[in-house]
Amino acid sequence: MGVKTFAQRLSYARSKQGYTQDKLANLCGVSQSTIASYESGTHLHTRHLLTLAKCLKVNPLWLDKGIGHMSLTLQETDKNYSTFWPFARVSPDELNQLSEQDLALIENLLYALIQRLRG
Repeated sequence: MGVKTFAQRLSYARSKQGYTQDKLANLCGVSQSTIASYESGTHLHTRHLLTLAKCLKVNPLWLDKGIGHMSLTLQETDKNYSTFWPFARVSPDELNQLSEQDLALIENLLYALIQRLRG
């Protein structure tokens, strides 16, 4: 099973649930073209990660990074993902409410800060 990338894991999980891209898009409240862009690898990261994982009933860590088992109970998934989330004052939900442009700005600022801190 070649599911080494986020795009491959998303496509695999969607197929395993028997969903079309359109069906998954409707469940998640996004467009079919958004799902297609994630599965084609056009968009490498998604602000809809938690929603996708919930709709697909998969572990968000597995979906995002390939870490852990594909399927966990919702309680285990929430516990594992919150352990992975590094920020105490910013929640994934708060980031999900931002525009793609704002998210790109935050990602670029964080990347620059990390590079500077590393020297």
